[in-house]
Amino acid sequence: MTPMGEAGRNLAAIDIGTSSLHLAIARPSLSGRPEIVFKQKVPVRLGSGPADMKTLSPTATDRALEVLSEFRALADAHDAQVHAVATSAVREATNRSSFTDRAREEAGIAVEVIAGTEEARLIHLGVLGTLPISDRRHLVIDIGGGSTEVVVGEGVTPEILRSFKLGHVRLTDRFFPGGHIEPMSIPACRTFILSFLARAAVTIANTTFDITAGASGTFETIERLVRMRRGTNGGRSEPTTKDEVDSVVESIIAHRLNDPTGQIFNVDEHRQDTIVAGALLVQGLMESLQFNEFVVSPDALREGLVLDRLNRRDPVGGDSLHHLTSIRASSVEAVAVRFGENVVHARQATDIALRLFDATAELHGFDRYERDILEGASMLHNIGRFIGHGAHHRHSYYLIRNSENLAGFNDKQKNAQLDFLKITENSFKTLTDEKLFNEQKAQGTFKFSQKAVLNALFICLYRNQPILNLPY
Repeated sequence: MTPMGEAGRNLAAIDIGTSSLHLAIARPSLSGRPEIVFKQKVPVRLGSGPADMKTLSPTATDRALEVLSEFRALADAHDAQVHAVATSAVREATNRSSFTDRAREEAGIAVEVIAGTEEARLIHLGVLGTLPISDRRHLVIDIGGGSTEVVVGEGVTPEILRSFKLGHVRLTDRFFPGGHIEPMSIPACRTFILSFLARAAVTIANTTFDITAGASGTFETIERLVRMRRGTNGGRSEPTTKDEVDSVVESIIAHRLNDPTGQIFNVDEHRQDTIVAGALLVQGLMESLQFNEFVVSPDALREGLVLDRLNRRDPVGGDSLHHLTSIRASSVEAVAVRFGENVVHARQATDIALRLFDATAELHGFDRYERDILEGASMLHNIGRFIGHGAHHRHSYYLIRNSENLAGFNDKQKNAQLDFLKITENSFKTLTDEKLFNEQKAQGTFKFSQKAVLNALFICLYRNQPILNLPY
């Protein structure tokens, strides 16, 4: 349950990206729309590598931890509760546990490593919180250092969530190491981008959308260079068109080829070595996904994280724009369909389990968090049959653990679903096996926990099995 006073406390959202760390501190308001009272961005090249970013270097890790300690101090000064998420660089690193352990011990920050689709969902929230596009079919794109997230939706619920291992740092390391540009590396990079996006482009380009929003420093930089050419440096009155992007990209390439070490005017210092890759990626996305103009969102993941966490604190009184539970439910159903589950039966049985959960609320004392876990685990319990009927619950466990399409569930919540499946399977076996029940009772290894009994009942209902004669 929500602790007394927590709903009115400030919230600090930290985005640990591949090329930068971002902080936003927000104050809840009675209107439900949080007020951002402080923002900071610190360039830290945490991730590097042309393919997978397998290791976080000691130097980059130390620098990131210094920044996290500074962010912790700023959050404390604003009496803000801290929520931190890490994306591509940490997600792919083999030594990510070392990083998260040090962040907790040295900076006092618990870092949640999120999947690419969860990153996309939070970006989508952030963009909808600042641009009035929710009433139109929209395409939202965020270019990071290590990955690019793409969302198609209408209203507040995303219909398509994709995350690609395409980022301006990753592409720079692959095609322009050290920021050095060779003439042949330009077409090679372009071909690679279009090839990488080809499969997703078929799905996304076949959908319709009325407006495209770009959220990232790369989109902001391209837009800034376009405005400078227009002579409208101070505002964002018009979308940026494909012709304008093509012109700016060619200018950037020509400048870099003619003056490899020179500074490109109006491009941030930390982006000078990656701007060619970033510009080519914007150009490639416009060609592949077939959009001819975009607007830029000043808000992205960290602002989405603010909205998401505040909504979790107060799902009824919070901003009605964001419905986490419905997003979770739709993503669970999509995964069930993908693995051949009978969704109609699964939904009917899950509804029975949820009604039982609600009716016994005073007994078990669980809240919406556990209810969402129950719903997801119940809907997905049998998807392992897609692989094989024998020990299908183990296959279900594997599919849930490795799915990147469960939007709205972080790693901790996915693990809770897995724990639920394990507890439920064991509880069912124990509660319906009189010999095993008596053995465990005599040994004191089985406890009459309310949760175990409920789990067994839930799974009986889910499997459409009769409630067997329990040995007590």
